[in-house]
Amino acid sequence: MMSAKKIRAALGQLQDDGDNEAAWNDLFEAVTSPETGMAPAELRTLLESARRGHEMRREWDPVAKLLELEAGLNAGTPVEFAMQFELARVFEDELFDDESAIKTYKRLLELRPGDPTADEAILRSEGKQKKWKDLVERYLEEAEQTTDDTFKSSLLMSASEVAYRYGERNKKALNEIAGRLESALKLDAKNLRVGALLERIYRRQENWQKLARVLDARGGDAPGKEERAASLLRLGRVAQRKLEDEDRATAAYERVLDLWPGNQEAMSFLSEHFSKTEQWDHLVALYEDQLRGGGAKAGEEAGIVFQIAMVNWRMRKKPDLAEPYFDRLRRFEPAHHGMLAFFREFCTESDDKARLLTILTDAQRSLADGPDKTALATEIARLAELPRPADGRRRSLIVHPMSTGAGPGLAPLKRMLTGFLS
Repeated sequence: MMSAKKIRAALGQLQDDGDNEAAWNDLFEAVTSPETGMAPAELRTLLESARRGHEMRREWDPVAKLLELEAGLNAGTPVEFAMQFELARVFEDELFDDESAIKTYKRLLELRPGDPTADEAILRSEGKQKKWKDLVERYLEEAEQTTDDTFKSSLLMSASEVAYRYGERNKKALNEIAGRLESALKLDAKNLRVGALLERIYRRQENWQKLARVLDARGGDAPGKEERAASLLRLGRVAQRKLEDEDRATAAYERVLDLWPGNQEAMSFLSEHFSKTEQWDHLVALYEDQLRGGGAKAGEEAGIVFQIAMVNWRMRKKPDLAEPYFDRLRRFEPAHHGMLAFFREFCTESDDKARLLTILTDAQRSLADGPDKTALATEIARLAELPRPADGRRRSLIVHPMSTGAGPGLAPLKRMLTGFLS
């Protein structure tokens, strides 16, 4: 059981920070232990789900590590071949790591001797390895001669990629490659491969300022909406965790929501940031934008409406602005405790007993028999009592339809929420 808890905890930490070495160590130790504390199918599902999260953000180093774990868990089965095949692709296409890719292709040949894709990849890599310097020189010469910016950018990228894959990776060599890539990016801002390799180099150098600049540009220039959103998510993480720049992270996550309404990571960061800094107007605007822009998933709209209502009521001290949102919440949950707490206070201050009776009655009708329904029925009866007439008997506007013989015996209702986020 401890291994199962460790696996879940490590995967959660890695979703938040894919560079967390301690979490990786914990995960590898727990997954490869004789007793993982969970069924093999459950473990495979957990790892696959975690990998999909990293793939969505284009975090390829964590993807590769998880694929290695998944391949190991499926050793000797047809599934291992598929995992190793995808791992080889990630090493070759996403991480520009030919050495690791070739090792993986050789494992594929052990599983399926004569596989044409693996054979071809190994031959191609070995051929370029032998003549990589000549290739770089030729690409650079062609780049000097062309006047087409897009083609020149492509040639500079080709020279840089070959040099990165097969040449030295010391500081001087990496700086030289990065310089060519920066030139290529100026010529063609939409060249995704240039941005991807630059990001790889700057992460390797831990040059977070330059990495943030590249991600910022990709967030605006990448041709696909998904690619732009993924780049901005990574920018938000770099700004927050590496640069400790909350303002820059905030701007990045706001741009994410423009492209991807309802993104959980962006919403979580921004709601926490605006709450921490007491920027209540911004927080309300954030939630309202999600409602209008379709960012609320099925079943989540009530929660967002409640957030807006509570911020207006408790934080902004504007009950008149909160009232329509609490009224909207009634349609989702007629007996919502927070909503009822608001209308008890709001209707009392506005001396609108009739409306409060209607709200409480609707709430009572929506509940199954039990203590909550009994408490509301008694509250309604007390609120609806008429002044005593001449005969001295009390009459009530509400007839309580209780079928039990239990007396009222009510505990007072707890006042709802001192804060609004849990």
